Amino acid sequence: IYATNRINRLTATMPIKSSSRQSRSDATGQQILEATVECIYKYGYVGATLSVIAGHANVTRGALQHHFGNRRIDLMQEAAEYLYDIYFDQFVPLIGGSDPRQTLSNIWQLQKTLFKQRETKVLIEIWVACHSDGELAEKILPLFKKLDASLEEEWLSRFVPAGLAPDAIQQLRYLQRTMLRGAAVEHLISSDDKVFYELFDLADKMTASYFLNTK
Repeated sequence: IYATNRINRLTATMPIKSSSRQSRSDATGQQILEATVECIYKYGYVGATLSVIAGHANVTRGALQHHFGNRRIDLMQEAAEYLYDIYFDQFVPLIGGSDPRQTLSNIWQLQKTLFKQRETKVLIEIWVACHSDGELAEKILPLFKKLDASLEEEWLSRFVPAGLAPDAIQQLRYLQRTMLRGAAVEHLISSDDKVFYELFDLADKMTASYFLNTK
């Protein structure tokens, strides 16, 4: 499901080889992507080598290369798309309501789930690795910008009709994203979920008051 949704969305913004489409949608491709995510989560970006990933997926190096090529960085790009799509599929259903206040609250409540998710932490791991890996940055950062543009369209379609200016929506998006990333990293050393829940509840109330003029 995730692979199909991602392909439909990305074909509108970037070219995708037919072989790549097939690799994302078949069972072995999904197995390799899941193994990639798990290996990055367990061993970090540097430790998630092709050999480690193939072993974790219980496939041969040949099978891995057949699906995603022989460059590790290409597999990381596919994994990033896969992770972003999981986030997108959790986020988009919350945007469709008619009440902007409820929509904003739904978004903040989702953060209570996202900051603890393996997928969120792995996306951050890949994002941080771009700082020291120029080749990865060249491949991943433009992809992240294109994927984020899809999310921006969802925010704009919901909150512009509610009277928010695009600049205000961007501030709100950056606040949400910064708090999510910060909470995900902080959660690595703190297991007190209640503190994070309270922070997101506070953000919910404060942003509603500031951006939507509600209490």
